[in-house]
Amino acid sequence: MTFSILAFDREQALIGSAVASKWTGVGGCTQFFRPGTGLVNIQNHSYAQVAYRVLDNIEAGMDLPASLEQALSTDSAREKRQCILADLHGRFHAASGTDCNGIFHHKISDNCAAAGNTLANTDVIDAMIDAYESSASNVMTERLLEALEAGQAAGGDIRGQEAAAVKVYKTTYPVQRFYPIDLRADSHDAPLEELRRLYAIFGENDRRVEF
Repeated sequence: MTFSILAFDREQALIGSAVASKWTGVGGCTQFFRPGTGLVNIQNHSYAQVAYRVLDNIEAGMDLPASLEQALSTDSAREKRQCILADLHGRFHAASGTDCNGIFHHKISDNCAAAGNTLANTDVIDAMIDAYESSASNVMTERLLEALEAGQAAGGDIRGQEAAAVKVYKTTYPVQRFYPIDLRADSHDAPLEELRRLYAIFGENDRRVEF
């Protein structure tokens, strides 16, 4: 019931995530970041414990596919989970259970990975990847927002819009000079526009939004 993207910027040492859905407060139940470890987006049937297990496994030294497989090994609803993983070395992994809702799809590119379910079509995910990779901006948050907007323009969540969120952290977080980006529109008629508005406000008062 969601489409989302993870991204990594090696030059600027940034890791980020963006998500949109016809689901109230989607950012709060989808995006899981752990300092020193990585980022997990879990959707369709989100379950925080699976995300925490994945992060525990990455922290223990497992590679990403093994981290996810072990976390799902005792999960009776594993075929309903859709997950995207990224570590702090810029590696990605994505998987979609066979029982994800509606049209679902995932894809990995050089600098990002995206996945979605209950989609208007699989082009939603391709459009997100293309928008992020072809963006003229060197600001990760801008590129993530562009990816969400491209996904929505391609059809998005077939049920409509309600919520969106974006997170961007330095890989050295919490040791970073400026505030991390952590913004959510939990219930709004135009959540992507609201997320843009919040991002603009966040950059005021010398917050120095540059990632």
